[in-house]
Amino acid sequence: MALPKKQSRSITINGEKYRWLISPDDYGGIGLFIELYENPAQKLTTGFSFGYQAITPLLVREVILYGLAQGYTPHKKGQNFGLPENSPLVVVENLTINAAYKYNW
Repeated sequence: MALPKKQSRSITINGEKYRWLISPDDYGGIGLFIELYENPAQKLTTGFSFGYQAITPLLVREVILYGLAQGYTPHKKGQNFGLPENSPLVVVENLTINAAYKYNW
């Protein structure tokens, strides 16, 4: 089932438009769900532990790039591609090291 358009946000990465949505999970954490904006096929899913401060477009961008590097194929129909909970935090740690240079912060 596709993510709802009214509750999701969009982001474009490398010319590809995605839709993303955050939602609380059953364990007190935050789920992040990502799919293609048009003709969605495989979803990219991951989660963050309770207490994580913010899911920003910059973080979503890095999660998508990380997912693609791990084998996420957004045009291929099939099961959701799940990243282990908090695995994007590795991306965030790398991002914070390089963010000032990369994004002119």
